[in-house]
Amino acid sequence: MELQDLAIAHFHDHLGASAEAAETLPSDVAMAAELLFACLVNDGKILICGDGHHSANASHLCNALMSRHGQDRPPLPAIHIGANSGLLTTLMHQNPNQELLARQITTLGQAGDMLVVLAGPQDSSAVVQAVQAAHAQDMQAIVISSQQMQQIDAVLAPDDLTLRVPGERFATLLQQQLMVVLMLSDLIDHLLFGSNE
Repeated sequence: MELQDLAIAHFHDHLGASAEAAETLPSDVAMAAELLFACLVNDGKILICGDGHHSANASHLCNALMSRHGQDRPPLPAIHIGANSGLLTTLMHQNPNQELLARQITTLGQAGDMLVVLAGPQDSSAVVQAVQAAHAQDMQAIVISSQQMQQIDAVLAPDDLTLRVPGERFATLLQQQLMVVLMLSDLIDHLLFGSNE
């Protein structure tokens, strides 16, 4: 396959996944925004984590909430669990059972906070343990993952919310997750501060 053909295939995959997401995800995205809004107005904070490449999308959500998405407004309380590389390497040496994210959630999370997890089809034990730690702190979880989640489904509680984004290619999955992340930030702003248009 020529490089140009491969690039075209990527664009087509992205467009197809976006069309599918537009049909299947809007109500779940709106529900996730409402849950996060309720957390914030009740003085809760949002803890966000992701495994591997998905951690970059977790960082995007945290940045959008802590700074601003589309309008000037106060910062919103959000923490990207796993962004501190020094802490992560320390925990890796001290915790052979890989509680890299769970330990931070146990320390920083409390009842009324929300956990947002970004994961792929091969969800790691770290994100599974993160959800379990959130439940132990009486926190609800929102998982933004692929349509083929594996381990994490087994630990979700009935009041957790899962947004399954489409995408056959890994790059397409990451793009769809990022789109959902940016939508969530925009919808939260709208709920808190009204329209920016």
